[in-house]
This record gives sequence, C-alpha cells and structure tokens, in this order.
Amino acid sequence: MFALLLVLACAEDLSQKAPAAKVEAPAPKAEAPAPAPAPSGTGLAIDPARSTISAKGAKITKTHDINFPDFGGTLKVEGEKLVGVEVVVKMAALMADSEKLTGHLKNEDFFSVDTMPESKFVGTVTDGTVTGDLTLHGVTKQLSFPATVSIDAATVSAETEFTINRQDFGVSYPGKPDDLIQDSVVLKVKLVAAR
Repeated sequence: MFALLLVLACAEDLSQKAPAAKVEAPAPKAEAPAPAPAPSGTGLAIDPARSTISAKGAKITKTHDINFPDFGGTLKVEGEKLVGVEVVVKMAALMADSEKLTGHLKNEDFFSVDTMPESKFVGTVTDGTVTGDLTLHGVTKQLSFPATVSIDAATVSAETEFTINRQDFGVSYPGKPDDLIQDSVVLKVKLVAAR
C-alpha cells in the first residue's frame, strides 16, 4: 500500500507531458532491422548556438532536467521543404540539474558514456512527421514523432517534444525502491540552421 501511495504521489507523470514517439516493433533476432532511408536534399549545418537538445526524467520525488550541449549535424532541404535531419550527440558532455546526477547518468547504470560515447538520429521529414533511426545506449529503434518546421530566407528550424520509453533502449536502472524512476522520458529538441 505504501508503494502505491508513493507512485500516486509521483512528482509528474511524464507520459502525459508530450506525445509518445511511435516505436517500430523489434525485428526477429535472426534479421537485422531495416535502416530508415537516408535523407536526401542539400545539407545545412546545424547551429549549436541557436539549437538545443534536452530531456526531462522523473522519479517519485522529483523531476530532473538534462541538457546535451555537445552535438552537431545537418538539416536537409529540398526547395522550401525540410526533408531530413542527421544529428550526433556527444553523451559525455551531458549535464543534469545536479552534479551527482550528472555523474550517475554517465555511468553504466544509465548511458555508459565511456563505451557508448555517441547517440545518433537519422531521419526523414514528411508533412510535419519525422521518421528515422535513433541509436541510444547502443540500441537502434525506428521512431516517428511530430515536429514543427519553419523555413524563411535566412534559416531553417525544426522543433519537437515527445516521449520515449527508456526501457526500449536498454536503460533499465530502476532507482531506489522507495524512489523509483519513471520509464517515460521527455525529449525536447530545437534545431536551427542558416541557409
């Protein structure tokens, strides 16, 4: 009963915070998953100074903000349409809202940054939906999620906020028995490139 009360008193239900990304079912073990198609178009370098990648995680007692400041990649444009995106994130640079949590997220309980130093997303964009392969913690899954795209004479930008289940990527550390960690994690991404 006490455990149930703790769950009900959770800081914030992140599964309700943003739309969930659609995750393709894993392929049978004998088959390799089909990679998402590579985006075509003219590549424009993402400007890290105007772009952000962050996440929000939660346990029973508190939510935590996590920032990923070291990343790069391209937005791919055909005419006046954003058609693709490629992003590589350096996981060792991640920063949480507490120094202790930052260190914990980098170790083998979470992201194992010494052995898996990068996360990567490669996808296509069609009518405000992004579909592509996210490689996180050494696991690749195909995701689909909504994005808001803006293009003008000077810039191309894409913004999205969606949830993923950390268990889908092998990040399964449960937390303390009296302060369990939610499986839902909110990803918030803003990517801007100059034309």
